[in-house]
This record gives sequence, C-alpha cells and structure tokens, in this order.
Amino acid sequence: MKLQSFVYKDLKGKVSNRQVLVVQEPTTKVSGIDVTESDDEAIVNFALAYEALRQTFLAEVNALQRTYELQHRYRTFIPDSMESVVLEEI
Repeated sequence: MKLQSFVYKDLKGKVSNRQVLVVQEPTTKVSGIDVTESDDEAIVNFALAYEALRQTFLAEVNALQRTYELQHRYRTFIPDSMESVVLEEI
C-alpha cells in the first residue's frame, strides 16, 4: 500500500502536513468490467452478485476503520494543492 506525505493547502488557504494511505489516485479514465458480450440476464446476475461482494467488503473495511478509530477519516485531496510530496510503499 502507498503512503503519501505532503504539505496541503486547502481551498480556504489553510496549510497542513498530511499523511495518507492511498486507496485511489486521480484519473481521467473509466474503469470497469466490460460486459459487452454478455446477455442481459448474465449481466444482471453478475451485477447482483458483484454488488453483494462489494457490500461485504465495504462492511469489513468499515469495521477495520472503526477498530482503528479511522471511520470518519476518508479524505479527497486536490493534487495541484500538494507540495513536497513523498511517496513510499509500506
């Protein structure tokens, strides 16, 4: 997992030092599972099963965040507002 440290200036001009475990990075692309060649029934069945797994995953992530008292700490940062960026793999 990536740990990113940086100095951040928010939209109100407040400057702070930040450390973030990176779970998603900026992108201009759409990512997903291409179901073009599947029939409608298979798409629906897959989507329902996939969403059930996703909900289970999110519940486990939320439980982990609560264990470490991080349940309300998910943040989004604007890359252009970052300075002195240091990225390391942990």
